[in-house]
Amino acid sequence: MQRPLRHIVTKMREPDYGLPVLLALLVLMGFVLPSLGLEGSNERLYGDIAASLMLVSGVFVASGERWTFILALLMTIATLATRWAVWFSPPGALGAWPELVACATILVFSLIILRQVIRPGEVNLSRVLGAIAVYLLLGIAWASAYQVAEHFFPSSFVSSTTQPASATDWIYFSFVTLTTVGYGDIVPVHRVARSLATGEALAGQLYIAVLLARLVSLQVSSRHRPNG
Repeated sequence: MQRPLRHIVTKMREPDYGLPVLLALLVLMGFVLPSLGLEGSNERLYGDIAASLMLVSGVFVASGERWTFILALLMTIATLATRWAVWFSPPGALGAWPELVACATILVFSLIILRQVIRPGEVNLSRVLGAIAVYLLLGIAWASAYQVAEHFFPSSFVSSTTQPASATDWIYFSFVTLTTVGYGDIVPVHRVARSLATGEALAGQLYIAVLLARLVSLQVSSRHRPNG
């Protein structure tokens, strides 16, 4: 039993295995679960399970160096503790702490993976998967930030349908803003909410432009590097 588990852990620490798992879980969180039409506690439960698995897989991806592994592990433990404590606490007892800690952890994951993506070397599939994972992580992080803004400043957003309340609503609005699609069915009205939305739209566009420039320069450099 210990040998297969150790083999799985070892493989997960390799980018070729860990990154696809992380990417699959991000797609599950951001696109699959919201499309299932889950409601109430079921939506929360499945979302928390997917988020927990995503965080654990992120620890493996961030385990390339000792300090990044320790940082990712500590922040993941804090995030899981606050997220699952909500289930055993009175409503609203933890305030915005679960989302604040989750947002900080996801941003740390993004920076660690981005550091691996843009480091010198040949552009390969792992870098491309890492770049996509960072983009999706940014969307998830901003979704948490919107929930925090709504907690401290109620009615920071208005909607043409129902007031955004669930995690899937915030994820939807976040990715619509990140890609600058902007359907207009959810609109930020508070100055803090507007600043967050503007920042996400700018980050989404700048990330793609800067990342492409960096990857192209890395590929050109690797081709012109002398062999041997």
